[in-house]
Amino acid sequence: MEPSLLMTCFEPFAGRSTNTSMRLLGPMLVSPPSGVATRVLPVDFKALRRIVPRLVRTLRPKRWLLLGEHASTERMRCERVAINTLDGTVADNNGRLPSGKAVRGGPAAYFATLDPARLVTHFEQHGIPASLSDDAGTYACNFALYLALHHGRRHGTPVEVGFVHVPRSYRRTGQGLQVLRASMADLANKLAEEDCEAA
Repeated sequence: MEPSLLMTCFEPFAGRSTNTSMRLLGPMLVSPPSGVATRVLPVDFKALRRIVPRLVRTLRPKRWLLLGEHASTERMRCERVAINTLDGTVADNNGRLPSGKAVRGGPAAYFATLDPARLVTHFEQHGIPASLSDDAGTYACNFALYLALHHGRRHGTPVEVGFVHVPRSYRRTGQGLQVLRASMADLANKLAEEDCEAA
């Protein structure tokens, strides 16, 4: 059965033992809600170039919400834009430094199609600080978002795609891990149930 929603996070990178986006999805990685599929994405640019379009093609989700961690933020950053640029000073988990374009000949940027303002409102209703952001960086998070938007548009049924950067130190939000996980689970259920109701 095709999922209504795909939720993804990233594996640890840069020698770290954990990735906060992975911790927030935690229980859903083991037991996702009905209508939801979950995956952990690699911090590997060559692998992402292969895996992202494959997920669009094989899972055929109606929506895709990507999560990644951000080292300096204190709030959930709901991204509005992905740019066609790769650049970084930290090698990926296979030792590659990102550079160049996400997609040769692709548009300079894509706007997120899963309403980021709606995501901000959701987190704020759970007492979690959140804001809109126009800067998904130029590393793996931006790359995965750009690829998802690019291949989602090329798919027969366009995929709504959004991205949330979570604080690397989640305690900076003023909330505990369980509150953040509950918020993610509630968001997953709402996004998946909408398609069930429409059907």
